[in-house]
Amino acid sequence: MQRAMVWMIWALAAVCAAAVAAPRAGFAGFVVHPRDGNGPSFEFSAARASADSPVKIGAVGRPLQAADRQHRTDLQRRWLREYVGAERSLRLREQVFCGRGPSGGRCDRYEFEPGGEDHAYYFHLDNWDVAGAQVGGSEPAGGSAEREPRDRGD
Repeated sequence: MQRAMVWMIWALAAVCAAAVAAPRAGFAGFVVHPRDGNGPSFEFSAARASADSPVKIGAVGRPLQAADRQHRTDLQRRWLREYVGAERSLRLREQVFCGRGPSGGRCDRYEFEPGGEDHAYYFHLDNWDVAGAQVGGSEPAGGSAEREPRDRGD
């Protein structure tokens, strides 16, 4: 009886550990268009929005330009409204190093209550500094105010 109880405790601990260690499911990428039809459309990559798989934002049909930087935070907040929800309380926003190897770099990290990595979302920053960086090879989209879905990331 005692052995069975110990075995059950170990099995429960293993299941809980596996659930905690499982990576977050990927979020679908999408495109946002300017409301008035003037200006660039931006594309969010499909990603887990984690430190090892941050969301990348690019301009559709052209490289990011210096003038696009003014939209960076608003675009990140747009993604967060889509996937996190406006009702969640932001705990902190910080710039951190994320990823590993050549794909690593700087990220904006948003952490929501109650805190921790399960409630943190990462956005890649280095592509905003590199001329010619794009998320994907999309063609320019029309002036619609709607979002276009993209594939889910892993």
